[in-house]
Amino acid sequence: MPKSSGTPRVFQDLTSSPLAKAVFLLTLAGFLFSIWAILLGFRHGPYEFHTFRQTQTAITAEYLENGGPFLKYETPVLGPPWSIPFEFPLYQWIVAFVAKHFSANLDETGRAVSIFFFYASFFPLASILRRLRFRPRQIAVILVLVAASPLYIFVSRLFMIESTALFFSIAYVDQVFRLTLGDRPWQYTNMALAAVFGTLAGLVKVTTFLPYMFWPLQWQHSSSGECDAPGSSSGVGPLLSSSLVRSYRSSAPHCGRSLLTRRRRRIRWALT
Repeated sequence: MPKSSGTPRVFQDLTSSPLAKAVFLLTLAGFLFSIWAILLGFRHGPYEFHTFRQTQTAITAEYLENGGPFLKYETPVLGPPWSIPFEFPLYQWIVAFVAKHFSANLDETGRAVSIFFFYASFFPLASILRRLRFRPRQIAVILVLVAASPLYIFVSRLFMIESTALFFSIAYVDQVFRLTLGDRPWQYTNMALAAVFGTLAGLVKVTTFLPYMFWPLQWQHSSSGECDAPGSSSGVGPLLSSSLVRSYRSSAPHCGRSLLTRRRRRIRWALT
């Protein structure tokens, strides 16, 4: 029986050849660049870019930190009754909670929470890619391209809700993938988590969540037995994916896999 080298299998795949080692080093450099770039100006106030949106979010977080109401939070911009409750203040509450209990600067806490959710979104994204049967080296390349993206770096360092909504949206899609491509035919835990993540994503920022919410509606099975994605269906909402998944698994168990296989091959071709 061959002895195990003790090296994790993922690391072996990333360093299995000179080319793989070069990709690994470039990936590591890309992540280090991402961290360096996203921390530039960390102590700046919310007055550099998207000033109105950053300051509005910061004001809400400040009022929550000082004991203001959660749902009827105050935003003293448009006059009495000093309230603009047009979004669910989950991100603002997290920032206020951390700043209050750790006696931290509110502006820096807002940036830190936004950055945290950005990097946390890599975990469900990597889970999705694993279920699409990408190799660890390919997953690392995709993740570092996201991490080093100037657009993601720019938005994720602001005192704004964008990265929080992105995290919950990707986590929702990850649970849908676990349901449709998982080993067991039905997992109620994943269904419940999909409902929770989808609901939170929609509450934080529904415009970010909309593309992720309608994604499961594309997995339909035509009467001829072919796989297609017409993009239309009745009903919406995070819980819809559960009934759709059940119908999908019973009527077309290989439909989603064949579609994913074709798309995966195209991406793999671009990465090799």
